[in-house]
Amino acid sequence: MLRKNGLLEISTRVVEHCGPTVLRGPFSGLRFPPEVLLNLPCAQRLVGSYEKELHPIFQDLNMRDYQMVVNIGSAEGYYAVGLALLLHLPVFAFDVDPEERRRCRETAELNGVGSLLRIRAYCDGPTLRKLARGKRYFIVSDCEGYEVELFDHEAAADLRHSDVLVEIHEAEQEAVYESICGAFTASHLIDTYEATPRDAAEYPELGFLDADAGKAIEEWRDSRQKWVFLKFRIGIHC
Repeated sequence: MLRKNGLLEISTRVVEHCGPTVLRGPFSGLRFPPEVLLNLPCAQRLVGSYEKELHPIFQDLNMRDYQMVVNIGSAEGYYAVGLALLLHLPVFAFDVDPEERRRCRETAELNGVGSLLRIRAYCDGPTLRKLARGKRYFIVSDCEGYEVELFDHEAAADLRHSDVLVEIHEAEQEAVYESICGAFTASHLIDTYEATPRDAAEYPELGFLDADAGKAIEEWRDSRQKWVFLKFRIGIHC
């Protein structure tokens, strides 16, 4: 898909013109190894438009007194390394793809937070519950549909002191969304975020791409895409 739509070529042009450092957004200053950026649509990350719907969440994280971050589906490290830099906290980064784990490790080392990242392969329900039980963690999940297995009633009990940000996947998004919200409604406040259109005019840094600027920041999401932010009910600091 990346090759067919010319996105790898666009990524090369963006890195050559803008460099490998995030320019805007919650993780501005985050640097990537150029090789990492050339293997994914990178313009969104570099100009700070990637998942911009979630930016308000990250603006408040420093006030919420976490002990650790857990990133499930960490890929190349945009969130895992970005949150290590933002919060100066240890991060457990889980991804089943060994190549993505390698890229995440390289990104962490480049940004001087290699000692904060604990990179692991697979996170199932028992692993997550044991890791976070009774702790005050910030958990970010983008695990391609497995979220319905991870975040059930049993998980809600063990994660009752943590805040959890979950990207909702699967064809039956509403059913998954309702299932997760139902499991956490007694212990957490629930905020929902939905995908919004992108406007290339908001990112003049990409003006050199001309007609390809819109394609560069396209995230190829379903218009019904949702994220749910499950916030610990008691003792909220913000």
